[in-house]
Amino acid sequence: MSSSDALPPSSSSPAKLTGSCHCGRVTLELPSKPTKINECRCSICYRYGALWAYYPRNEVLVTAKEPGLKSYLRDDPECSKDIGFYLCGHCGCLTHWWGLEGAGRGGESAKMGVNTRILGEKGIEGVERHIGYK
Repeated sequence: MSSSDALPPSSSSPAKLTGSCHCGRVTLELPSKPTKINECRCSICYRYGALWAYYPRNEVLVTAKEPGLKSYLRDDPECSKDIGFYLCGHCGCLTHWWGLEGAGRGGESAKMGVNTRILGEKGIEGVERHIGYK
């Protein structure tokens, strides 16, 4: 996530948005519709095909039913082990990432990326898209 990818403003609005993996066992409740979507072109995000929206980690509710979440902790020189990617343990859909505690990269541990593809087309309709490398 680059510094130009601002987090959406906090919202006390009842206009929360919920997305889920394919099987519905993992859901994410977002405080608001994303204001911007990033098509990250780093080595892993390009392969995942994810479209990211960024939120403060404490404003997104992640719920997972059995078998829960699986994670992949990124371990390569491009990233230096500071991001965990999370997938549904049943259907394998990539739902989100978040920075691990003590992560570098400008406080990534307080932020998270939500794969907006879990929101469906209507959930991201009209949202500005950006192509970046973080």
